Amino acid sequence: MTRFYALDVETANPDQSTICQIGVGIFEDGVLEDSWSSYIEPLDYFHLRFIDIHGITPKMVKRKPTFPKVYPFLRQIFVGSIVVHHSPFDRVTFRKAFDRYGLEPFEVQWLDSVQVARKTWNNLEGGYNLANLA
Repeated sequence: MTRFYALDVETANPDQSTICQIGVGIFEDGVLEDSWSSYIEPLDYFHLRFIDIHGITPKMVKRKPTFPKVYPFLRQIFVGSIVVHHSPFDRVTFRKAFDRYGLEPFEVQWLDSVQVARKTWNNLEGGYNLANLA
């Protein structure tokens, strides 16, 4: 049985450590079995351009957990697993959040869906964006 986690992260502003939402899909043998998501209080400002992109506002994250609060849960499910992310963005946001809060990085196998798709399909019609790959 092959299990992997698909990760999607949103940030409040250009600082990639300002995670304001995390979504995780849990896959068993290629089938979505479960999911988890949470708004995250980034402890930072929201840039209007980013609100326009993802629709998440400061009001939506008020009184939500900070990244250090969800870290133990994510560490428990991710450590020793395959974590799929779309482009380097999601992996980098985690690395920067670990640095920002002085947290130990997860020991996981990061797998970039864009790199896998480019190695699998040359010149994919429509490109390698997330909607097209999905």
